[in-house]
Formats: sequence, C-alpha cells, structure tokens
Amino acid sequence: MWMHDFQSKVQRKGRDIHMVLSVSLAETAKGNTKPVKITRKSLCSLCKGARTISQGRMSRCSSCQGYGRLRYKRAFVGCEQCFGSGSTVTKPCPACQGEGLVGGEEVETVHIPAGTMEGSKLRLKHKGHHSSTNGEPGDLIFSLKLKSDTLFKRVGIDIISKVHISVAEAVLGTTLEVDTIHGVKEVAVNPGILHGTRVRIRGFGLRKGNIQGDHCVTVLFCMPKSLTQEEHDLYSRLVTLGKKRS
Repeated sequence: MWMHDFQSKVQRKGRDIHMVLSVSLAETAKGNTKPVKITRKSLCSLCKGARTISQGRMSRCSSCQGYGRLRYKRAFVGCEQCFGSGSTVTKPCPACQGEGLVGGEEVETVHIPAGTMEGSKLRLKHKGHHSSTNGEPGDLIFSLKLKSDTLFKRVGIDIISKVHISVAEAVLGTTLEVDTIHGVKEVAVNPGILHGTRVRIRGFGLRKGNIQGDHCVTVLFCMPKSLTQEEHDLYSRLVTLGKKRS
C-alpha cells in the first residue's frame, strides 16, 4: 500500500480565499454592510469532484509522492500537480482539468464592524474554496485597506480637515458647518482667531475600544486676490483707523 491509498480517504479542508477590501473612513467609523464579488471554486458539476468522467486510471503523484503536499521552507503547501489529492488521473475531466473544482463568480455580503481599523482582518468561516475531498470549505479572509480621502486625513483615531474663512470672518467671528465622518457639525469660530488655529470637535473621530477620537479643523484664511473699489476703500479706511489706534 502506498501513501495515496491513505491520503485519498482524508477529507481535506478547502483553500482559503484572501482578498483586500478597500473601505472609507466613514465605514471604519460607523460600520457598513456591502456586497463584494469573489471568485470561488466549487465542486465540478460534470465529474462531481471525481476529477475524471471516463474511468481514467489513478496513479500516485510523481511530484509529492502521494502525500498531497510539499515541504516549502518550514511549512507544507498543497501540491499543485495533483491539487493536493496525492494522485493524478490519466484522463482528467475536461470541465475542471482534473482538479474536481471549477471557479465561478459569486457575491458575498460583508459586514464591516464600527471601529474597524486599517490592516484589520475579517474572516468569514466556510466561505472560501470548496473541497474536492468532501472536506469543509475554506475561509474567506479580507484585509482592510483605507481609501485615500481628499477631504479627511486620519491621525491615529483623530480626523483632520481644513476650512477656509475670509479675513472679515476671522476678525468678527462666525459659525461654520463642518463636514465630519459622522455628518455635518456646527462650529463656532471666535473673533480674532489666528490663521492655522486648530479647532477640536470632541467625539467626532474614530473609536478604538472605549476611546473615542476627535475631529480637528484647521482654520485657514482665504485672502482675496482682487478687490472691488468699495472693498478697497473699506480696507484703506481700516488701515487708517488702525494707525490712529496705535
């Protein structure tokens, strides 16, 4: 008896599917459920996983010697020649090329929990490739990657954005409607605010465990590139008044 006689009876788990899932800052903050297209290998409908439909002869795989796996460095990997079965067929199934599995596009619904950070992994049990040896399917594993955002910047669990105001608003003060990942928030700008001042909106950032980050708005002055005659006269009068005060 050679090793294949034992290996062929073993129910091997299907292979895992690894994918990168791009998410927005808002999705990491509030959570989301989204459909994702995947390519999953399922049992071949023609040979039902037998790998042949013409009573082809089975022979021990010459690459793995019937073990179904090969040693690579310090780990074992599935043999690509026999698809991990330990044996090869002389007349492989034309539909699956002797693998016993065929790939097809499917849609899976993925739930992104609130507070998920970039680099986190989401594992969906038994949503990976099927097994040709009646073993349980593998897992579907997503690695989360943060999408680039032109409006927001993330620093740890804080969110940074910029807002522009006029010189008159800086002098007199104003109220701004600031976009955050949690929606629009009204922010009061105090009179006499300096260019580059950072206003902190507590609790409007990302959450990590029991800690809630903030949203920080950097206030920048928008200097006029051209003035109407009326505006020019007003600024000239302000300069004159300023000289009188000093």
